[in-house]
Amino acid sequence: MPITRTSLASARGARRCVTIVRQRLKAHDVLGVPVTLSRKLVLLRQTTGLTFDGFTILRLVDITAVLSDEEERFADRVLRGQGAVAHLRQSWLEVPVDGWESVFEALRTRPGLVTIEAGTSRKSEHLIGRVVAGSSDILRFHSVGSAGKWDPLPRSIPYLQISRVTLGTRYARLLRKYVGRQPAI
Repeated sequence: MPITRTSLASARGARRCVTIVRQRLKAHDVLGVPVTLSRKLVLLRQTTGLTFDGFTILRLVDITAVLSDEEERFADRVLRGQGAVAHLRQSWLEVPVDGWESVFEALRTRPGLVTIEAGTSRKSEHLIGRVVAGSSDILRFHSVGSAGKWDPLPRSIPYLQISRVTLGTRYARLLRKYVGRQPAI
């Protein structure tokens, strides 16, 4: 088992915070507790401001380091002190993480908005919206623009370009209240 998988599996078993570094993508680090781990993906209960805030799914191939030092132990202490670690089990955990196809099939029927991070090592974009459909290699995603309006049509995103999926965040729940119903497509 490669070092990344070993580190993630150990943190998952101990319910401990780790920081995930994705240097090749020039992406922000992710702090959270690994909940589910497969050959390709990891699902984390992510933290923001020392509280849990939704879940994030990352590709293992993008992870360049898994940190578990003083900062992560402090986050553990705060989260355990709040009683948050005892409540890791939620309905979002029913999302299978075998691969993007199974993730998107599960999310397609869920009511909330999800955020997709897609692109290349040179340029990536964050889209928020709803999963319309998935195939063996393409996601059909209907996104909401920055003015709170649904894009006219869903877009197709190759799975190879998707590096992160985030769901169940406070931001997504708040945005969902104000964007209105997804138009029929």
